Amino acid sequence: MLGDFYIDTNFVISGSHLLMDSTSHIYVLPGMTLTINNSDLKACHRMWNGIFMMDSTANLILNGDTIEDAFFAIQDTTGAKITVSNCMFNKNRRGIYIFGTSLSMLSTISSCTFTSQDNSGSMAPTGDNESAYSGIEVKNMNGWTLGGTNN
Repeated sequence: MLGDFYIDTNFVISGSHLLMDSTSHIYVLPGMTLTINNSDLKACHRMWNGIFMMDSTANLILNGDTIEDAFFAIQDTTGAKITVSNCMFNKNRRGIYIFGTSLSMLSTISSCTFTSQDNSGSMAPTGDNESAYSGIEVKNMNGWTLGGTNN
C-alpha cells in the first residue's frame, strides 16, 4: 500500500497480506470501524507509520493478526475503542500507544505477543536498524485497569 488509507466506511480486511510503504498510514475516521482478521501487515522496506485512531468514536478490532515494522502499530490519542486479541506485534518501535484523554479507556488487549525477532527466532532490530521501544505504552491516563476478571 502506497500512501495513506482512510477508513471512511466500516471496513473488514480478512485473510490478507498487506505490504505497507514507508509513507503509509491507516487512519480510522470518526464513527467508523476497521476490523482486521487473520491478516499480516508489514513494511515492504524500512518502516511504515501504523494505524491511527482519529477520534473517540473510531473503532478498531484486530483478531489473529501480525503487525510488523511500524513506528506505531496502533496509536490512540483520542480515547477510541480498540479491541485486540490473539495478535503478534513484531519489530515495531511501539506496539500499542495510548495517550490519555479525559474519556474512560474502552480498549481491550488480550492474548497478544510483543517481540522483535527474525524468522529464526533470534532478536532482530526494527526495519530502520533501531531497537523496539515498547510493546504497550500508556501515558497520561487518569485511571485505567490493567488485567481483568474471569467469569
